[in-house]
Formats: sequence, C-alpha cells, structure tokens
Amino acid sequence: MKIYIKSFFISLMLVVFLFGCSSGEEGDSPDSKENQTPENDEQIADDEQIADDELEEDEPNTDSSSEGSGLIDKDELNEGEDSNEDNSNKDQPNLGDGETEDQVDLSIGDTAIVETTISKYEVTLDAVEFMDELEGEAVQSQFDTLVLADVTIKNLSEESIDISDSMGIFEITTSIESSGYPDVAAHFSGIDKFSGELNPNEEASGQLLFEEINGDEHYLRVTPGLISSNAVKNEATWVFSDNN
Repeated sequence: MKIYIKSFFISLMLVVFLFGCSSGEEGDSPDSKENQTPENDEQIADDEQIADDELEEDEPNTDSSSEGSGLIDKDELNEGEDSNEDNSNKDQPNLGDGETEDQVDLSIGDTAIVETTISKYEVTLDAVEFMDELEGEAVQSQFDTLVLADVTIKNLSEESIDISDSMGIFEITTSIESSGYPDVAAHFSGIDKFSGELNPNEEASGQLLFEEINGDEHYLRVTPGLISSNAVKNEATWVFSDNN
C-alpha cells in the first residue's frame, strides 16, 4: 500500500513539472506579444516620434524658398548694392572726363578754354613782363626774376564763377617736367588782382605775378596736380621766353 501511494505522488509531481514547462514555452511564443498592454505600445510610438524629431532638427535647412528661412535673396542683395552705389555717386563731384581738349604750346596773345568740375571759362594771356623788382620790393633770393602776366578771363558757364579761384589754378616753371611756382600777387602791392564774381558771358582783366628762376623758356600752365585729380579736365600751357 505504501509503495502504491509513493508511486502516485511521483507520477503527480511529474505531471505538474511537465505542465509548468509547457506553460513557459507558450509565454515566450510570438503570440504573447499580442497580449502586450496598450500603454507599452503608446510608449514605443512616443519614443520613435522623439527620435524622428531630433533627426529633423539636426538636418540643415536646404529649402531657400521657404518663408522665414533667414536666407538673403541674391537679387535683393544685388539691388541693395546697386542702391548704395547710386547714392554714393550722387554725393561725388563730377570726376568723369571733360569735353575740352588739351591746349599746349600756346603763345602770348592766345586764348585757352579751361574746364573744371564746376565751370568752364576762356583765359587769354595778353602780355608778359619780366622785372627785377616791383615798387621797391625785390625778388626773393632763391629766385631770379618776377613775371607779371596780364590776363583776361571770360565766363562760359551758365552760373557765375569766383574769379580769384578760377585764376588760382595756374603756375609757372622753366621745365615742363618739373614742379612750378604759384601766383604770389596777393603778397605785393600795386597789382591789379583778380577778385569778385563773374557772371555768365562776362569777362574781366587782371594780373598774375610769379617769382621765377632764369631759363630759356617759361611755361605758364594749369597746375598738373589739379589735372591728375580731375579737378581740372584739360591742360592749358603757354610757352614764352624773356625775349618775347
């Protein structure tokens, strides 16, 4: 009887063991995934959405046509540059080429047309006189002579011009390749100096005075620096000697 009861318990334990192993295999089967709760499914979907959003933020925005992209349109940039250039040109003086040709190798009695950034006028060298002194004032030691030039100016512009400024562009030299000496009439008395305004088509006569060294030829000319800077548009040069 004891042996029978013992065998019964052994058989019962074996059946329970086999039933437990079978239940574990069913829990690991693919069908068990279908038994997952909705909360787990929603969490997985949220994690995937966050990963996609982070990836999109890391990618550069290559759509330049999208509104609010912050990119400057090339045409708009060029239009801005053109506008700046137009504004800057309005503030600049006339620095283009003039309409008046250079006039060189002029002689005493000849007339030249001078064009500047603001005016145009005729200048005629009427006469020249060489002197050692003027009304008791001798030439300075570094110079040899005084050159007194009688000049006539006529305004060809549509506006009045300052005569003194218009005649202040001239200098004298004995070498066309060298620098020259400016008008010093303001430092001497007894000179018919240029002054005042000259209306359109009117003319005036006056005198320029230069301190000069001796030379075979003398050149009365527009100061070259004014031409190179485009303040004066053309050359005007008279050539003469002390024997004229």
